[in-house]
Amino acid sequence: MYTNVLAEQLRPGDLIEVRTHEVVPADARIIEEEDLEVDEATLTGESLSVPKQVEPTPGADLPERRCMLYAGTTVVAGTATALVTAVGPKPRCVALPSWYPATCPR
Repeated sequence: MYTNVLAEQLRPGDLIEVRTHEVVPADARIIEEEDLEVDEATLTGESLSVPKQVEPTPGADLPERRCMLYAGTTVVAGTATALVTAVGPKPRCVALPSWYPATCPR
């Protein structure tokens, strides 16, 4: 069962679901996705949408981390379930909980 919550109520470790045309409410590690593409222009300035994936992207810089969603970006296609990793005005990918095995390497 899903419930709608305010972004301000999210905490690291919460699970979120995002869908087409929704703004990502917090930085999060993707754990499931289906045909997910995200507009990250607010983060990178790039106008093209970015395909996302569950698999980690070892050694990738912040904009190339395809396994992460970032607060303030917009889903342009698909859906995803993700684990919140950071909240607040400038979260940008802090550490995942130690119990979560599939980290997104820095």
